[in-house]
Amino acid sequence: MYPAKKAPLPLGYLRHVPEEEFFRFLRALHHRTLLEKDKNILISPAVFDPERVEGTTRAKGNIVFLRHVWLDFESGDLKPTEFPELFPYLRMVVTNTYRHTAENPRFRVIIPTTQSMGPEAYEIVQVAIASKLEDAGYSVEGWKRTSRYAPSRKSGLDWGKRAPTSLFNAPCQAEDPSESFFEVHAGARVTLDPTLWIENSGYLIQTEAEFAEPRWERSRGVNKEAVQAAVEKWRVSSAFPGEGGMRFFNFALDLRSTGMSLHEIEAMLSSEAPYGRSPAERKAQITSIMNSLRRSSRK
Repeated sequence: MYPAKKAPLPLGYLRHVPEEEFFRFLRALHHRTLLEKDKNILISPAVFDPERVEGTTRAKGNIVFLRHVWLDFESGDLKPTEFPELFPYLRMVVTNTYRHTAENPRFRVIIPTTQSMGPEAYEIVQVAIASKLEDAGYSVEGWKRTSRYAPSRKSGLDWGKRAPTSLFNAPCQAEDPSESFFEVHAGARVTLDPTLWIENSGYLIQTEAEFAEPRWERSRGVNKEAVQAAVEKWRVSSAFPGEGGMRFFNFALDLRSTGMSLHEIEAMLSSEAPYGRSPAERKAQITSIMNSLRRSSRK
């Protein structure tokens, strides 16, 4: 979560919580009334490592992983109530943006995902959504059509926001509060599984090593109690001089045994490195640890 569009570093992070808690958090944000649009905080689907690429903090190369798909619509023919009907099996939140009115629809769709993604996977999921809109007769301005028939209606999808580095204003009341809405579409719907979507898209991803994740890693249940125990065990490591490297590696192994994915483990290592006796050394150790885990996973 960021304080401004050009902020190099976030205010903080929202942990991966059950979808119902995530939806409640978004709804709580939506209750806020703002005097100006620019007074809002922003949310990024991506977690960035500011030290991954020299000279940048929020470039594509800084991305560790992304979670959930965020879409912006404005000034199109597609109504907020119609989008969920085009994807009747997907869980999602549909909510107003600050300037939304019934005559000039401006709304946001937030689709939870079963797992984290690399930037390329995130972009392919966005393309799959655009393709579905086109099939339904809605054009996506800025996207090269794959159909030989030009759709007659505008979707309003902001194709520029498909970039995995994009930030989105947090949910809030519309400028005219009477135009506000926040709809959760869950029930019998399912969570978007990026792996299945990519497999069905016809795209072959040549993933870089840092985003490679074994197929068996997806949709595993995480033992939260075991994660907390592993964190507590790691945080006392500073009392054992000369053992930081070994204990940090064991911490990663403990996290893997809890059911966390490789992306989640890497994010946790980054956030916990400062608790070691030598934070800089632990931070530098993360790459080698993750490479070891990936080699082990492939075997």
